[in-house]
Amino acid sequence: MITEKENAMPELIEQQLHSLDATLRKRESFLREVICGEPAVSAGERRAELYANAGDEADVAVADLLSDVENAIVIQQIAELCDVEAARAHLDERTYGICCDCGENIGFLRLAAYPVAKRCAVCQTRYEQGRRRARQPTL
Repeated sequence: MITEKENAMPELIEQQLHSLDATLRKRESFLREVICGEPAVSAGERRAELYANAGDEADVAVADLLSDVENAIVIQQIAELCDVEAARAHLDERTYGICCDCGENIGFLRLAAYPVAKRCAVCQTRYEQGRRRARQPTL
């Protein structure tokens, strides 16, 4: 099996950089539209309507859940927008596609699939395994 590091190119060629930049710009535009496109007032009005129409405690619980889900989605979209902005800054600095852990190049195929990747596949696997171990309860 070929690992990501073995498949990594010494550096991304201009055509690949332009393609990745276009993908990042498109995603950034979409996220900004989604996050900023709907005024906060309408979200607040929607929340107030849910609570106003709540007939009992179960309805209030559902309204709370829906509100929490909406908030979580917005928080996730803002985090993704920050990742996209960071990736675009790395593009401008000519440091895009370099693993933040080992300093090796991140392969084009990984970046094409996940343009905001901060780590090569090997380091990402190590990072995720470390996070899983940290979350495991100990006796």
